[in-house]
Amino acid sequence: MRLVRSTEDSAPTKVEIQLTPAEPVVDETDLICEITTPSMDPDGEEITYTFEFYVDDVLYEGETGTTYLEGDTVPSQYLTEKQNWTCKAIPSDGTLIGEIVDSSNYVEPYIRGAC
Repeated sequence: MRLVRSTEDSAPTKVEIQLTPAEPVVDETDLICEITTPSMDPDGEEITYTFEFYVDDVLYEGETGTTYLEGDTVPSQYLTEKQNWTCKAIPSDGTLIGEIVDSSNYVEPYIRGAC
């Protein structure tokens, strides 16, 4: 008798993220969607992340950069005073995606010295 083991793929676990810094400065401080608790893959596969940024609840489709992981940063020159920014992170093992997570905080850029 031959035993056959199931090779069903499992999605990555939930990731936890935070948008930093809490008070970004326009033209000075980049905005980073930082992973605070990484996703794990039950099958041991490598995990990649896709980041989405939202400004005033609209998907930001401009330029992004890399601080820790590809696409995790909005350069400071694209921030404008009094915008409401949030981010999402999507973990993937190359086949399946894990739960899409929103940042638990939002940030509002300001201009240094503005009243």
